[in-house]
Amino acid sequence: MATDIENFILLLKMSVGTASSMGKQLSETEWQSLFEMSCRQNLVGILFHGIENLPSEERPDNDILMTWYSQVVLIKKANQKMNQRAINALGRFRMDGYRACLLKGQGLSQLYPCPDYRQSGDIDVWVDGSAKSLIRYAHMFSPHSKALYHNVEMSMKDGTLMDIHYRPSYLYNPIYNKRVSSYFDAEKTRQFSHAVEMRDGSGKITVPTTDFNMIYLLCHINQHLFNEGIGFKQIIDYYYVLKNLEKSDMTSVVSNIRRFGLSKLAGSVLYVLDRVIGLEDDQKIMPLDFKRGEYLLNEIFQTGHFGQYDSRYSGKSNMIAHNWRRLSHNFRFLRLFPSEVLSELPFRIYQWVWRQMMKRY
Repeated sequence: MATDIENFILLLKMSVGTASSMGKQLSETEWQSLFEMSCRQNLVGILFHGIENLPSEERPDNDILMTWYSQVVLIKKANQKMNQRAINALGRFRMDGYRACLLKGQGLSQLYPCPDYRQSGDIDVWVDGSAKSLIRYAHMFSPHSKALYHNVEMSMKDGTLMDIHYRPSYLYNPIYNKRVSSYFDAEKTRQFSHAVEMRDGSGKITVPTTDFNMIYLLCHINQHLFNEGIGFKQIIDYYYVLKNLEKSDMTSVVSNIRRFGLSKLAGSVLYVLDRVIGLEDDQKIMPLDFKRGEYLLNEIFQTGHFGQYDSRYSGKSNMIAHNWRRLSHNFRFLRLFPSEVLSELPFRIYQWVWRQMMKRY
């Protein structure tokens, strides 16, 4: 397993351009293991870009290459559809009188060297409206939409899943959550007016600014880390945001990270990035956290994308088993992130009460 991880890191460095060679030839078995790891981390397209950057003598044989490439073709086609659906979704919100911008997804992919290689997921849209009004709006198109604390999940006519966010994200600690909520509210006008051209020429989209994403994506990672887990896809997203961060914004970003209680998580993520990719000195905007970062790195390798491959728990899906798994998952982080872990259960109860109140809409 150690060799597989080493190979994964080498190919990841090739993918983002921080290495020019893997320095060795891999066996067919090793390439097969790398392909399986890329699937578990939702990085099939990103790591294939690394293969394209390899010297010819280090590339895999044709069987592995064609298996990998066939998946990349599907990823590209899916991205082409999602690009247009994202543009259409933003246009629909504007037509209905709402300001909106894309979160993550097709917006973040524009920061990648090859946008179509990043695997797409749901469409996440931050919309300027109250929870009540947006829940009612979603129910007009999808009566069985599920309302959560920060978004309402709905299915579009073409089958695409879309999350309509009235809050971009949240933090479990109530003090820090209040602070970050105020920050999101203060940023609305700037974020809803930040338009960029899609790299494929399909049109313009509104997306968050890079300095905003530095905060928002940490909140998103934090949210999922204490829910089911995160994968390398979220880490690589953060790398490309960090890489595009203007130096003039670094001071305010670091200040906000500290104000929202995200310093430990930021230091952990930066450690992981430095360990698997290698950061420039000016990209190390905060002290790297070796202890928490090494633990986070091991968790990512063990659990895969959003914790979907965590073998430490049974496959039972009843409510008791689900909640026990979540508590056990969080307990492992108690020593490293006590504030968020201890706040998660009370906040979950608060969310449940909030959801019951929102069912009337």
